[in-house]
Amino acid sequence: MYKIFDINFDQFFTFKLDLPAIISLVIEHTKGKGIKVIKRGGSYFELRIGNISLRDACNYLGPGSLSKFAKIYSIPEGKKLFPYEMFSDVTELFKQKKWPAYVKFKNSLAMKVSHINELTGLITQFDNFGTMMNHFGCDLNLHDAQYTSKDLPIFSDSQKDQIDNFFTISPTSFLDHEKSFNLSIKLGVYKDYSDYLKEYNVSDTKLLIQVFSKFCEQFKSEFNVDVLNKLSLPAVSEGILWQMYDERYPKIVSFGEKYGHLNSIIRENILGGPSIIFHERYRILYPDRVDDKTYTSIATCGNQVKGKFPH
Repeated sequence: MYKIFDINFDQFFTFKLDLPAIISLVIEHTKGKGIKVIKRGGSYFELRIGNISLRDACNYLGPGSLSKFAKIYSIPEGKKLFPYEMFSDVTELFKQKKWPAYVKFKNSLAMKVSHINELTGLITQFDNFGTMMNHFGCDLNLHDAQYTSKDLPIFSDSQKDQIDNFFTISPTSFLDHEKSFNLSIKLGVYKDYSDYLKEYNVSDTKLLIQVFSKFCEQFKSEFNVDVLNKLSLPAVSEGILWQMYDERYPKIVSFGEKYGHLNSIIRENILGGPSIIFHERYRILYPDRVDDKTYTSIATCGNQVKGKFPH
């Protein structure tokens, strides 16, 4: 575990899938005491244990991979590969002494990205195109002449689709990781795949720290808002909104309990559909009438309220 940021809590961790995996251990060691939980649907929004706050990074970063966020902030990715769908039991890691075959890294949840251009630059590492395809375990049913070629063959549309469906992760990254893993086994740095998993988790955590640090620094410099004092990005947006509010304007207030019925009356007359917030805040519908029953339409952000208001 890593200490990431000093805020109101001693430590701050961010993850999406890790918390459900460790919640039973947390309860076992704390006996359920001193734990505060905020749930959203079937997931954990925040788990607070004493001075430790456990939250999901997606509450702030939104959808998208950690790799993509690293690229946004020009951070060297350093993210390792892992065959997420290969192992069903942790003991299998201790038996795995070799780098898994390429097909084991196939991720059914990954977005489809073409890696054909990468293959062009990798042929030089092999005797020919066929040898390279055999190394990855990809059979395209090509002619012998195409397999013995030292250049990338011209593919038909169906063959391109077949290649794109097969290569779901970067073949260049796969070869680099394979070479590094085999060397670590040879030098005794790794005993088995469990040692690689430990390093994978550490590198993933370090990358998240770097991304989140940059993320927080940007909000601090641009809006003077401390992201980690809020539980989610909408809350951060609200903080920015109030900072931008001109103090010369009247204070924004809500109805007190005594006048709560007014809020209900207004909500009953809200009409659907967006309104243009740059229009005037109210408009006299009947300018020829000057009595206290003049009808007025009030435009609010996103809705329109129609009713009787004194002119």
